[in-house]
Amino acid sequence: MEVIDISLLGMDVAAIMLIIFSATFISKEFSHDAIHTSLAITPLRQKFYLSKILFIMILSLIISITLTLIIFGLDQLVLLTNNMRTVSLNDQVLLSKLFGTVILPLFYSLLSAAGTFYFRSAAGGIMFAIGVMFLPALMKLFPASFSDMVLMLLPEKSLHILTEMSTVTFNGQLMSAILILLSWILISNILGLWKLKKADF
Repeated sequence: MEVIDISLLGMDVAAIMLIIFSATFISKEFSHDAIHTSLAITPLRQKFYLSKILFIMILSLIISITLTLIIFGLDQLVLLTNNMRTVSLNDQVLLSKLFGTVILPLFYSLLSAAGTFYFRSAAGGIMFAIGVMFLPALMKLFPASFSDMVLMLLPEKSLHILTEMSTVTFNGQLMSAILILLSWILISNILGLWKLKKADF
């Protein structure tokens, strides 16, 4: 399990790459010719917005699942070559880790897309998503009484809870983590859609 834990850390790099891709993909729509063409094809801005977000969500999910399975397969080979027992997909601990690993890039790519719509630039979307990703490290520099309260509202702790689902008793902790992640996605996308509707192209 330690081998798998270490290798799955590579998905942080995948998350950053998807953040950059999502922001770049969305920002191309804000060039003068592209946005007028897109809105002429899809006059309803809400439909235009949701189609882009849905594309990012599906693509990120496919890439996340594919990379996670590749990493898992390589880990099994490493274990076999070192005469170690492989890990079965029936293992609940492993499944929770893989599930949380898949959600990580998906979550941050959606934040990046929403941030790009709000700031109307790739740099804005990238900075927003990466800022949310690395903000917990900054918060830990503050006194525990303050940082613990803020960290509860940031997505990092909730994402960590999803990867450790097998150790969480049904006491509302898992539900709270899911609600926090959904809140980040919903609020950021509501703001992104509001900014798109308000913009005068």
